[in-house]
Amino acid sequence: MIGNDNSLCDLKGHMLADEIVIALGATKKTSPKKADYYKVDHDYPVLAAKIAKEKGAQSVFLLSAVGVNPNSSIFYVRTKGETERDIIAVNFEHTHIVRLSMIMGNRKENRSSLEKILIKSMVCT
Repeated sequence: MIGNDNSLCDLKGHMLADEIVIALGATKKTSPKKADYYKVDHDYPVLAAKIAKEKGAQSVFLLSAVGVNPNSSIFYVRTKGETERDIIAVNFEHTHIVRLSMIMGNRKENRSSLEKILIKSMVCT
């Protein structure tokens, strides 16, 4: 499902759920403003989780990141940590959080120099 907070609410009346998988995230390039980035990485996942719970979901699966912390001074780390915290607070019967180190799939946009170095160090040749 692709959308925003309005389209998620519009779908609410048509949804039934047993579980929800949340694998949503932005990049600095696609969402350079912190407020927009926060909406995609925090607000939409939390809203989707709340709607799914209201519609009967008992389990949530969230893709997150290694080292997240809702109290961090680093925006990315704090945002992911707040997302985990707030989805846990929805109180599903089962909450599963997968903390990925880096998603290395192909992208249309260029990766940062740091990402390129990290990917080279992780890939076996």
